Amino acid sequence: MARQSQELPLWDAHGQPFKFSQPPELLEALHRIDRKDGGRIGGPEGVINDQMRDHDLITSLQEEAITSSQLEGLPPHGTWPGT
Repeated sequence: MARQSQELPLWDAHGQPFKFSQPPELLEALHRIDRKDGGRIGGPEGVINDQMRDHDLITSLQEEAITSSQLEGLPPHGTWPGT
């Protein structure tokens, strides 16, 4: 089966464009992983402790709030005039 490759706007030292392809099997596997494990924070026991998990969760929520405000055109918290 011939796969269609796509060029990126990046070139190697010889001026040749970088290319990539996404075989259907890869996309199907990624979809299954996303559906099955999406939203879980985890890893081998002992690698992610409660403190690290909580820090990552808080950071993620803060980033999401900032991004939402930016998309809505609102300035981030603390940047209003007079604050």
